[in-house]
Amino acid sequence: MLPELSLSPSIFCSSAFALPEVCAAHLQALKNTFLEDALIHDLRSGDFCAAALGDANIHPKGKELMKKMIKKRRLFSVRSALAATPVFPADWVQEALESHKATPVSGIVACGTAKQAFKSDNMIADVANCTSATWWGASVARQSWNTARTVAGYSHLLEPLLRHANSLVIIDPHFDPSVERYQVLDQLLLPLRARTERPTVELHRVCYEGSGRNRNTLSNIAIEQRFSVLSDCLRAIGVVVEVFVWDDDHNRYLLTDLGDFLLGNGLDVSSSVGAQDTWSRIDRITADDIKRRHDPGVMAGKLRHRFVIGAQ
Repeated sequence: MLPELSLSPSIFCSSAFALPEVCAAHLQALKNTFLEDALIHDLRSGDFCAAALGDANIHPKGKELMKKMIKKRRLFSVRSALAATPVFPADWVQEALESHKATPVSGIVACGTAKQAFKSDNMIADVANCTSATWWGASVARQSWNTARTVAGYSHLLEPLLRHANSLVIIDPHFDPSVERYQVLDQLLLPLRARTERPTVELHRVCYEGSGRNRNTLSNIAIEQRFSVLSDCLRAIGVVVEVFVWDDDHNRYLLTDLGDFLLGNGLDVSSSVGAQDTWSRIDRITADDIKRRHDPGVMAGKLRHRFVIGAQ
């Protein structure tokens, strides 16, 4: 759900454009994408960032944007692909292409001169019109995704987040790992085992099951027992999950430090052939309001219980 991109350092430099104002205009147009909607590969284990910030011709807007990308954790290091460190814009594009073979990206954004060296390669887009690229519309500009209601379908969409996010907040009001269709959390979180530093993980649900006349309030002990089936698996992964139990809730979300999403049916799987769900991106203002409504410090009166499962 979070597209990954490679960039040529030259797109941040005035010298790559006819006028400095042109550079500034392109960067302004892509600012939200680089800061909110995508993850950027820091090619050659940080050389991309060093090359961009170290260029004497970097535009002030480019320098400002790069620093914000660093602060907001939009840059993620990937290993070198070519033997020699790139010097010219086209060299950086070649590095990005080779890097893509090992760590795939949705596309590569380059300055006009670098794009000219790779005219026939649709993977590379000129910064001047990158939003017209087919891959941009299919991944970067996309706001919703259909997914099979399976572990494989969910894992595919979650993969970038599980590799990079430092915080995962799952809000699924009726999540119950004692029920077969909800026995997925350990499988979905399995990629976290490969990370040196595990993210914080929260899961929020309600204190009852059923609805209307069939609504039944569960005791704190009963809820803890239902989640206890996950303990050994989460310990093996090395993950701690803090569970928050609220008096009421409705919608299903995944909130992270890198992006926030509305999950149609949540994380339950379906055995029905062809069963689909739709997940959608939500904006930061909406996400902040949702986080506030699930903050124990703000909504203490509505919190019924909280407990921890997993690694200790």
